[in-house]
Amino acid sequence: MTEPHAAAMARGVVVLAAEAQGRMALRAFVVAAPGVAEGLAFMQPAGIELLDALPLLPGGKPDTRALLSRGAARA
Repeated sequence: MTEPHAAAMARGVVVLAAEAQGRMALRAFVVAAPGVAEGLAFMQPAGIELLDALPLLPGGKPDTRALLSRGAARA
């Protein structure tokens, strides 16, 4: 099963960038899949969680259900 938001992204990367006054910030760069660029403008992270490791499925892909259940437990 492909997550809907994952299908909207062709590629993406997050980098640590120096901002004003030496402050560090995460910046995300996304290449939208064809035909969905206008729909990505409103998508901003609601939060960021630091983990020791990502939960993975047996095939090595991130376990998004496990990640989302962590967030629901903290809400």
